[in-house]
Formats: sequence, C-alpha cells, structure tokens
Amino acid sequence: MNEYSIIEYSVNADGTTLTQLVDDINAAGAGMEAEVVRRISQTETGIAHTLQTLIWIVSIIICLLTLISITATLNAVVSERAREIGLKKALGAVAKDVMSEFVGESILLGLIGGAVGVAAGIWIANFISTKAFAVQLDVNWWVVPITLIFSVIIALVGSLVPARRISRINPVDVLGGE
Repeated sequence: MNEYSIIEYSVNADGTTLTQLVDDINAAGAGMEAEVVRRISQTETGIAHTLQTLIWIVSIIICLLTLISITATLNAVVSERAREIGLKKALGAVAKDVMSEFVGESILLGLIGGAVGVAAGIWIANFISTKAFAVQLDVNWWVVPITLIFSVIIALVGSLVPARRISRINPVDVLGGE
C-alpha cells in the first residue's frame, strides 16, 4: 500500500485567501494537515540574497587580485624586454608607439584569457551541474560578451603602470655597453 508523507501544492493567492484555504483543508480532516510555507520561502529568498551578495564580493576580490597579478606580471615583462624597448627607441620609435604596442598586446592577451576562462567556466559548470545535480546547465549567453569586455578592461588597466615604465626607459641605460 502506498502512503504519502508529504504532498506539496502551490497556490498563488493573497494572505487571507491562502489562510482560508489552509483552514478549509485542515477542517476537512481526511488525515491531512495543510501548512503555509511562506516562512520557508522567505528564508530561502534570504539565503539566496545573501549568497548572491557573497558571490559579488568574491567576484570583486578576484577581479582586484587579477588586476594586481596582471600589473606585476607586465612589470616583469617590461623589465625582461627593456633591451628590446631601448633598441626600438634608439632606432627612432616614439615612446607613445612602443607603449601603444605594449597595451595592445595586453588587451589581446586579456581577450584570449577571457575567452579561455569563459569556455572553461561553462564547461566546468556544465560538468558539475550534470554530474552532481543531473541537470543540464542553462547558460545565459548575454554574460559572455560582458565577461570578455571585463577581461579586456582589467588587462587594459593592468597594463597602464607598466606602459608608463616603458616611456621612462632610456636607451642609453639599457643598451649601455653595446
């Protein structure tokens, strides 16, 4: 014999109508007890809002750490390529042109990194959702261009300080004994 321990039923009604419906079901007897689950729903909504806020905070922290990492890496690249930059300047390249080339490379790397990150993120999220929850991932495709734009912006901002260092490179200092 099949017994049910819980049956969920959703009703879209105002508070008074809902309360009256619950009272009617409980008055009918039949071994059933009806409850309004508004409190559970409100708790779930509160948890969802808290989780969303936490995700935003973590995302901002990750973006800041990425920005710091990009700046440090590009500073190292400028130090590594100082002789090349000095040679370009010694051969007549204007500092602005060398800086533009460097910033352009950084933007391209940001775009490539963003694209790889989006693809990997979608793949990992889909893998987790299908394996852990047996649910196919529903991707919001409008997020992809926004993510790529943020990747480019972070790469651009991260390249500004190293690009300024390029403008200060003196060809005589870096090419010294050659």
